[in-house]
Amino acid sequence: MLTKLNFKYLGLALLLVGLVGAIYIFGSYIGLDTPDQKKSAAAILVAGVTVVMMCLQAGRFYSRRTQAIRATGTAKVGDKETERKQAEAEKARQAWHTQLHQYLSTQYSWLERRRKTWLFVLGDQRLVRNQFPYLIEQQWLDTPQAVLVWAGVGSVAPKGGWSRLRGWWRRPAAGIVLVADGITAAGDEPAQLAQACGFALPVQLLLAPPLPGHRAEEAAPVVLASGSGLRGGVVPGLLQRLVRPLAQSGIAAVLQAREASFDARLSRWLEAEHTPLGRWFTRMTDQLHRRQRLHGVWFAPTRAAVSSPSQEGGAELADDPAGYRAREAGRAVVLPPSWLGLFGRVRQPRVRFSRLDIFWFMLTGCALAVMVWLLMVWQANRILVQQVRTDVTALHNARILAEGLPALVVLQNDMTLLESRIARSSWWSQLGLQHDAALLNTLWQPYGLAANKWLMQPVQFQLARQLKALDAVPLDGAADPDSGTSGADAVGQAGYDTLKTWLMLVQPGHADSGFLSPRLAGVGKVVWPAQPGDRIEQIAAFYAKHLAAHPQWRLAGDESLLFSARQTLSGLIDVKQAEDTLYHQLLDETKARYPDPTMSALLGGRDSRGLWSVQGRLPGTFTRQAYEGYVKDNIERLSKQTATSGDWVLGQQTARTEEKPEDIAAALNRRYFADFGHAWQAFLNRIVWVPASNLSGNAEQLRVYADAQQSPLAGLMKTIAWQAQTGAQAHSLADSLVDKARSVFKGKEDNPAQPPAQTTPKDSVPLADAFGPLLRLVSEGNGTQATDNTLSLQRYLDRVSATRLKLDQVSAAADPDAFARQLAQNLFQGRASDLVDARDYAQLVAASLGSGYAGMGQNLFLEPLDQGWRTLIRPAAASLDSLWQTSIVLPFNSTFSGRYPFNDSDADASLADLARFLGPQGNVAQFASTQLAGILEKQGDQWVPNPLYAQAMRFDPEFLNALNKLTWLSGQLYAEGDLKTRFSLMALGDPQVTDSQLNIDGQMLHYFNQKPKWQDVTWPGNPLTQRGLLTWDALATGLRKQNDFAGPWGFIRLLAKAKTEQINKSDWRINWALDDGVTLHYLLRTQSGSGPLALLQLDHFKLPQRLFGASNTKPVATRASAVSGSSGAHADPAS
Repeated sequence: MLTKLNFKYLGLALLLVGLVGAIYIFGSYIGLDTPDQKKSAAAILVAGVTVVMMCLQAGRFYSRRTQAIRATGTAKVGDKETERKQAEAEKARQAWHTQLHQYLSTQYSWLERRRKTWLFVLGDQRLVRNQFPYLIEQQWLDTPQAVLVWAGVGSVAPKGGWSRLRGWWRRPAAGIVLVADGITAAGDEPAQLAQACGFALPVQLLLAPPLPGHRAEEAAPVVLASGSGLRGGVVPGLLQRLVRPLAQSGIAAVLQAREASFDARLSRWLEAEHTPLGRWFTRMTDQLHRRQRLHGVWFAPTRAAVSSPSQEGGAELADDPAGYRAREAGRAVVLPPSWLGLFGRVRQPRVRFSRLDIFWFMLTGCALAVMVWLLMVWQANRILVQQVRTDVTALHNARILAEGLPALVVLQNDMTLLESRIARSSWWSQLGLQHDAALLNTLWQPYGLAANKWLMQPVQFQLARQLKALDAVPLDGAADPDSGTSGADAVGQAGYDTLKTWLMLVQPGHADSGFLSPRLAGVGKVVWPAQPGDRIEQIAAFYAKHLAAHPQWRLAGDESLLFSARQTLSGLIDVKQAEDTLYHQLLDETKARYPDPTMSALLGGRDSRGLWSVQGRLPGTFTRQAYEGYVKDNIERLSKQTATSGDWVLGQQTARTEEKPEDIAAALNRRYFADFGHAWQAFLNRIVWVPASNLSGNAEQLRVYADAQQSPLAGLMKTIAWQAQTGAQAHSLADSLVDKARSVFKGKEDNPAQPPAQTTPKDSVPLADAFGPLLRLVSEGNGTQATDNTLSLQRYLDRVSATRLKLDQVSAAADPDAFARQLAQNLFQGRASDLVDARDYAQLVAASLGSGYAGMGQNLFLEPLDQGWRTLIRPAAASLDSLWQTSIVLPFNSTFSGRYPFNDSDADASLADLARFLGPQGNVAQFASTQLAGILEKQGDQWVPNPLYAQAMRFDPEFLNALNKLTWLSGQLYAEGDLKTRFSLMALGDPQVTDSQLNIDGQMLHYFNQKPKWQDVTWPGNPLTQRGLLTWDALATGLRKQNDFAGPWGFIRLLAKAKTEQINKSDWRINWALDDGVTLHYLLRTQSGSGPLALLQLDHFKLPQRLFGASNTKPVATRASAVSGSSGAHADPAS
């Protein structure tokens, strides 16, 4: 059952439906042109109404809550039964308002009801009951002069409040009658009632002092009245003026009737109480509203003739349902006409804004806003019209090109502005003040004339010159070696475009802005090279866009030129150019219908995020859906139309019987499938593998990659296999059965290892060549005759799974770095065959795809396993670095730190310790041969990185240089097993030296200017006499001794002080410059290498801190060298 509230909601819903329908039907009239705009407007309307209804419902809820608090003292609204009872009680209390209007409707006509005066009555209930019987109990009382409404304490306001007593559009009452006795405080009830009504209703006082007696019926009423209002300060004086007249009338009344003593008693009361009464009036007027006034006072005696219902407990009113006694009591009430008439003469100002006032204020504000807006629109249009008039005048007055083109661009900008204003304007935005359409229509003619004058006519002349130049072109032009097309074809295509441009200027009905604009701009730049190119492009684009709509811009043609150009071009243009036009038309139409598919769509919904990234998308034109849905049928349609259609540029309208539709369709299919394969190839080569940051991330990548249900590679290859069947011709069932039977019988005779021959004709699968390598990868290995050496996608995914399992083992190990190092060493030494096989298999798969799919093979097949290698080797490299530090670098530094020749020190390094590190079986050689086995290869006395792992693990060049230096030294010094080098020395004479001796570990070379001879020397020599000593006897100074170095490195220290110079591969000259200016000369001959000079390579030698690292220095794989100098001996023994 529909309640009142449900009816409201139903009506509101129907209203909303109507408004939304009006928006969709008539939206174009208010500027809502597109469906999106209409949808947005409807959504805003529905949302706004919904918000307003929610606010109203919230207000209703809080209103009921407030009423519940007032009625029950709690915020609980109550159940429906309680609410119903409260509503019935409230309705019963407010029933008097309905009864009053029903009574007036039955007793008075409409005009009499409109003229009837309504007055509010306030005051003490005892006095009100005395003056107006039945008023309080009935809430209203109809008197001959006015309708009295009780609004005092205990009254019930009508449903809409006191302001709606007489409806929405009439004032609730003419004034307020305050009944008082002049003694009891009146209170602020008149002010509260004025606030509730919204009007500052005038107040008149019915003063009934507690005086006995009554007045004669014919006596005039005692009234004080003032249109401007009675002030509390002047009331006592006015009351004093009433004393004498009341005394005179009172004496006369008493003489006629003793009971009519009210006037006399009132005179005496006013004379005695005028001062307290003045204060009472002052307090009473001060409590009125600031805009209310007391306009009159009526002194009335207490009525004793009519019994009050309060005296009988309201029984009379209950026993008189028809209200007869109340009506009689109302007819007996007589209000003074002068006192009553004052209500209609005084002003009743508002004390607050009503809804009508708010509406009028809003309406006035909107009217003012519209007027201001109209003024602004008028001013803006006036400025625009003046600006356009100025621009047209400037264009008309232009005499040279430097003035004409800029003025043309300015006018063109004005026209563009007018077009945009017309496109987005609505009927309410114009209101008769905008004349954009009329103004724009007046500009087309001057613009066309100026554009033809300054640009189009010179451009047409230039085009005509180019067309005339076609007559000199031979029809059998030579082939262009660069493009592969004939010269006649190239010239013919350019001439065709030139003629087409010329014809569009002459015949605007054929104008195509996309074709015409760039060619006009290009020719215009040739005609006017000094003008800015962007200005010419702007004019050309605007002119080409509007040329078709303005045929009056056409330029004059030349029939002879047109005939000659068409004749020439007909011989130059061949069928291939027509096919180009058709093919590009086919691609454009297909692109508009089939958007580019996303990667997720190509993978069948599988997720490739985190594995692949690709720049750009595959063109939607080159998909099987596009071919079967549109391209195939459209090729047939275009080929048939082309075979029977002409060319408006060349004027060919006869049937082209020399071209068959089948040939055109075959040519278009060939081009389409060629571009189909190239598009897929380019897209697949753009896919890039996304590297993982750690070992676990790479393992997760390989897990997804190898999962048959999640692998994007499997999904992509499945899509490729399906797309490769685009355009394939379907075989009949009989052909399929015959082929299958033939393969069965042939399989018994042929070699089982030989794959069956392809029986499907290649022509039936146009994309067989383009997708051949990929299709072989998908189909190989699925047959029964497949071998283990067959490359297939499934076998590749199996190897990916094997690599992933290895990575998982490393991640789950207790010490992942040590496990990775051990696995890497096994890999380097050839013991981890599964990882090697997986990577080799990936290389074979990538290589099998050929150069056309090189990018795809690298990123989709080889890179995932290469990254697995790198992530596996990365912790292995860190572990090897740590092992190098702990096992070699730290012991080496602790052993030789602070010892010669590694540091400048008097302490010598132990030769035994040197052998422990540098010997053929020393620590360095053992580390290189065991820990780096497989990744480093020894070639002679040089260590070189294994090229298989050069990309995965890059050695630090400093490490390789140091290792090769130590290896070469080890070969030189430990050739006989122990540290020993044999060489020969020869002393040479000097005029200033008479005798010289060189002591090398007890081996004495004595020279006293005799014939020089070679003496064999071995280092190190006698361990008991290890030293290096040089003495000489000079003519000037006598016997001298210098450079005496004790210890096993004494001779090496002595060599470090000499200056060496290599003479040939085995001889060196050694010179010691002495302190007294004497130089000792010796010759040194080695049996191999540089002999003891090689030990100078250890001077300040430091082991590198790491094995692997990124360095821009290229490793130097050469033997240690010795370069002669004043401070040391260095010579390249291999040079």
